[in-house]
Amino acid sequence: MNSGWSQPYPADWQPVLERALVEDLGPGDLTAACLPRDLTVKGRIDAQATGALCGVGVAAACLARVAQVQVKLNDGSPVEPGDTV
Repeated sequence: MNSGWSQPYPADWQPVLERALVEDLGPGDLTAACLPRDLTVKGRIDAQATGALCGVGVAAACLARVAQVQVKLNDGSPVEPGDTV
């Protein structure tokens, strides 16, 4: 997977992400429990404003826990509203 980024500081950010995900998920997502287990969905992240992209790696690492991730742009890439990142 193209991660689109360099490691953030501190270098040991992965355990922080793991703790945050465990805290958010808790005993399970009640809304998701209403959906069929074999349901397949697709999503994308689009830029909302003109700027420079940042946080690609953390977003990809988080989403990769529950989905296949395809990174389109790297940190530092210029974006315009509607660009898929």
